[in-house]
Amino acid sequence: MTTMRALAIRAMVRIGFKHVIGAPIPLAWRRAYLEALARQLPLPDGVTTERLPIGGIPSVRLRPSTGVSPLHVLHFHGGGFVAGSPRLSLSFAGHLAEACGCTVDLPDYRRAPEHPYPAAPQDAWRAYQSLIESGVDSRNLIVAGESAGAALALSAALKARDEGAPPPAAVVMLSPWIELDTLSVGRRLKAADPALTEGAAKRTARLYAPPYCLKEASPALSSLAGLPCLIVHCGEYEILRPQAEAFVTRAKSAGVPVVYRVLPKMWHAVHVLAAVVPEGRHAVEQLADELVDVTTRQDPGT
Repeated sequence: MTTMRALAIRAMVRIGFKHVIGAPIPLAWRRAYLEALARQLPLPDGVTTERLPIGGIPSVRLRPSTGVSPLHVLHFHGGGFVAGSPRLSLSFAGHLAEACGCTVDLPDYRRAPEHPYPAAPQDAWRAYQSLIESGVDSRNLIVAGESAGAALALSAALKARDEGAPPPAAVVMLSPWIELDTLSVGRRLKAADPALTEGAAKRTARLYAPPYCLKEASPALSSLAGLPCLIVHCGEYEILRPQAEAFVTRAKSAGVPVVYRVLPKMWHAVHVLAAVVPEGRHAVEQLADELVDVTTRQDPGT
């Protein structure tokens, strides 16, 4: 059963997020609005933060004060490639670090339109390479992201495969936006989604890459064979769910182990709201269990 807090916050998201972010407002306002919202989400007690460069990219590193396991997560924030910052994922990353005792790194990758595609995936690859070169064991390294950040996580894993580099243990994709040139959604799901609109997604995609590059900028359209385990979470009420489900089907057909979880009656990237939505906190705890599982079992896919 959905908690009363989740129902209340879902209504607030519909009014205060969908109708603001979904409107054709200036990008500077959109960025400022997201940052202001992110600042309302607290870190859990006992999680430390440190600013440091990773591959020359300004980043934030989070660790739990209770002790750190070998597990290391490289997480890319959402924001449609044009907005957001590590601040957007900071509270989520703190709850994940606390839940599984891991280190979490949040790179402040370059954003469009000042730095259009392929700047962001180039930064994702640089960050991944830097961690490998610094001695992080790829068998304990997870690449992750929410929304647009999931595309960067996937692109880094694809690049590692293509370059013959050590692969990550898994790729975590939370409410992934990974196919930018098409978004086909039924009327019922459009109405149910309290956070996203097709119009906003299309406008954002045009800021990130020109139309002739959108397929190239969509990592879901790449060959998926040879990827490590994919962990995909998606809210039941989000317009990106059909895209995620098609991707999961393709990955399984390519022989990739996949863990796919639909969060009942939840919306886009609810993990980011773990500090205020009980279901978001539970989703983070489930993810933590999956990360521990994927680094200790040979074939965690279901």
